[in-house]
Amino acid sequence: STFTGQQCFLIFAFGSTLAVFNAVNPQNNIWKYIASFAAIAICIQRGYNSFLDGFSTIWVDYTLLMIWVLCTYFVHAKQSKSALVIGLIALTYLTYCLEANFVLPLCHGLIGLGFTWKSSSKLEKVYLFGVLATAIIFLIVYFFTCYIHIEEAYDGSHGSEVTLLGNAIKMFIAQKVLWVGLVVFGWRMYRIVFKKEQYEFWDTMIIAAFGFCCGCAILKLNWVMYYTMASLFMVPALAHYMTQYLNDQLAAALLIALALFMCRTLPKYVKDNQNWRKDTTKMMNDLEEQYKEGVTFYWYEPTDDREWCFDMEFRAWLRDAMQTQLGWQVGDREFQLNIITEFDERNINPGIYMVSKQNDNLFPGINEQVLNAGDCMTEDKERDIQCVKIN
Repeated sequence: STFTGQQCFLIFAFGSTLAVFNAVNPQNNIWKYIASFAAIAICIQRGYNSFLDGFSTIWVDYTLLMIWVLCTYFVHAKQSKSALVIGLIALTYLTYCLEANFVLPLCHGLIGLGFTWKSSSKLEKVYLFGVLATAIIFLIVYFFTCYIHIEEAYDGSHGSEVTLLGNAIKMFIAQKVLWVGLVVFGWRMYRIVFKKEQYEFWDTMIIAAFGFCCGCAILKLNWVMYYTMASLFMVPALAHYMTQYLNDQLAAALLIALALFMCRTLPKYVKDNQNWRKDTTKMMNDLEEQYKEGVTFYWYEPTDDREWCFDMEFRAWLRDAMQTQLGWQVGDREFQLNIITEFDERNINPGIYMVSKQNDNLFPGINEQVLNAGDCMTEDKERDIQCVKIN
């Protein structure tokens, strides 16, 4: 719901703030404070656009991720037992939120144990084993409850005309934070190998973030929201090393420049967010009123004998999401949309007809006959789902 999304965003922003401030540790240094606020702005920009999606739970992932990052800091830097417990709880929930999320704790646990075993305290080892165990348990549960029952998978390129590898590279390039991460990673490897500096848990976070990107490419889950997880995970580490190795003013200037470049689109996101939520709230309230009046709901889903593709998968996901959301809205757990595959203007049953943009992607112009047959209930004509009332 809108309320849940707003509250979750506030927790995300607060968690990001604490994570960055603890990573930089300004200590009354005005330039480090400025650098910290710039890094926080980067986190918020990277996560905010995903809060536009009311039917998506990715904002829950981002919030849990920043809580885990913060707890990871307190476990390694402060030897906090409570942070260990809270961090593992947040991580467990996070791992089951999205199909690719297990890759992050898997990489973090393996890399952390592999490179910091001798220097880690008993508490840190327990934490890293817990992180790794969370990923392994997920894989076991997923294998027996989901994987063995999957008959076929959809297009992992998400409808893109480029190859899977090309799309993965495209998604990586879209994350400017990852560019900075590559530079910092190279610098840290140089300092560790040639200058014999101590390997730190911050290094584990950077490497694990890149491991997560590789995991997404291998799993064919190439979408911006996945790679954003990697960006958010490494921002505190990048801020930590940039303020450690660079001149205070230079570190602040670079982070400000990156923040300004990334936040140039934020005003548009804020405007779209408010308009989208206002329109969605009105639509769902109107649908609830129609439900109370006994109106029948139809989902228009034209098909043919073509092979299964991303647009079909996404359309099915939108249908299930609408059923779940509307069922929750009206308090009917058994609510189901009536699926129709053909629309005959000469024989139309009164009711609410829902169409998705994917219909037009699959069959150009096919939604027009439905949209022209009644009154559209949504003001934004570009949204994924349009609702039309036909009397």
